[in-house]
Amino acid sequence: MRNKRDKETCPIVDTTQSRAKATAADLGFSATGLAEIASWYQARVDAGDLPGAVVAIARNGKLAYLKAIGFQDHGKTIPMKPDAIFWIASMTKPVTSVAAMILMEEGKLDLEAPVSRYLPKPHGMQVATEETDPATGKMKFALAPQKRPMAFRSTPAVANLRPAAYG
Repeated sequence: MRNKRDKETCPIVDTTQSRAKATAADLGFSATGLAEIASWYQARVDAGDLPGAVVAIARNGKLAYLKAIGFQDHGKTIPMKPDAIFWIASMTKPVTSVAAMILMEEGKLDLEAPVSRYLPKPHGMQVATEETDPATGKMKFALAPQKRPMAFRSTPAVANLRPAAYG
């Protein structure tokens, strides 16, 4: 049974309501293709690569596929459940990237816009420049105003992230 905290941590899809409202085909997925996901994960469980997994695939807030595979523990004593809670570590960049792609898809994030449009703190930020001291030949660093405002596309994490329409 889900408690209030569980719903707050996963607000994108409500599995309790979505399951009965749509089939995979209704949402544009191949039932055969989705079935291959379970067999792939089951093979990983059987090989000992992981004890278990929960796979959820949704489109437009409706659940197309939900499958619990394997076990919740390495001892293989507790079967995996669809509402299992997982410890997620070192996932900041992947989670943020997915959130950014969702916002792009919804037209709420423009990669060409200055970052300061969405996050005011970087506005007026200075950048480091390096110069060679002619007398000593040593490099020295100084702060200077940006030549152009930092945009999401110019940050290393999203420099290669392009919508299909951009080629």
